[in-house]
Amino acid sequence: MLLLPAIPSMGQSPAIDDFFTKYKQSDDAVSLSIGRVLIHIGSWFIEDPAARSIARKAKHLRLLSSENQNMVDPKDIEILKDELYIDGFESLMTVRSEGSLLEILGRDDRDVLRNLILLMNEEDEFALVSIKCKMTYDELQQLISQIE
Repeated sequence: MLLLPAIPSMGQSPAIDDFFTKYKQSDDAVSLSIGRVLIHIGSWFIEDPAARSIARKAKHLRLLSSENQNMVDPKDIEILKDELYIDGFESLMTVRSEGSLLEILGRDDRDVLRNLILLMNEEDEFALVSIKCKMTYDELQQLISQIE
C-alpha cells in the first residue's frame, strides 16, 4: 500500500489543473468541462462514422479558450509544457502556419493514448484542450486526417 503514491497516475496532469485554475477566472476566458455522457450524446450528431467512433473514445474533455491571446503569459505556456514532459507527455505533432501554432502532446500507456493536450496559439486567440481518452495511435491518425 505504501507504494501507491509512487505509481504515476494516468489521470489529468497536475500541471493542467494548475494552468486551468490560474486562467479560468479571467474575464477573457471561456472554460468548460465535458464528461463522458455528454460527449457520447454529442457523438450521436456526428455524421461520419469514423469521427463518431473516435469521439466516443474520449472520457473527459476540458477546454480553456480566449479571444485575447495576451491573456496567457508565454512563460506560463513554456512552464506548462516543461511540466507536461516531466509528467510523461511527448510531443506528437507541431504545426506552424501564418502566425498560428498547434501543438499536440500525448501520454500513453502500453501504446494506448490516455491523455491528449492540444495547445493552439494564434495572433488573437488561445485555446487549450485536454482530453482524457483511450485510443490507439492509428485512431489518432484518423482524427488528424479528419481535421485536415
